[in-house]
Amino acid sequence: MTQHLRELGPDADRLNVGFVTVDPGRDTPELLKTYLESVDPRIVALTGTPEELAAAAKAFRISYRRVPTEGGDYTMEHTASVIVIDAGGGFVSLIDYHEDVATALSKLRRAIRGS
Repeated sequence: MTQHLRELGPDADRLNVGFVTVDPGRDTPELLKTYLESVDPRIVALTGTPEELAAAAKAFRISYRRVPTEGGDYTMEHTASVIVIDAGGGFVSLIDYHEDVATALSKLRRAIRGS
């Protein structure tokens, strides 16, 4: 998203970009703050209780699950798409993690236009 915001130029200021954790137990506000220092400052981190995140994931049709690893640790498997929503709260599109930049920018511009 940092690259996309840069490519959009001043139009990027018309977007609200949120990074939502699916692991609030490990992704503390302090850790999220540190992580976001390496990305565009317009991107904000969002978290909540496990119940709030489950409700949000259900509403946006996002899947995630905790997967145990060796040594008693775990990793999180989750949907890796960006959900693009317009200012009115309407669904515009998804941006796939591997999608080419031109297509992703087209979807973001469509959200900015509100169409």
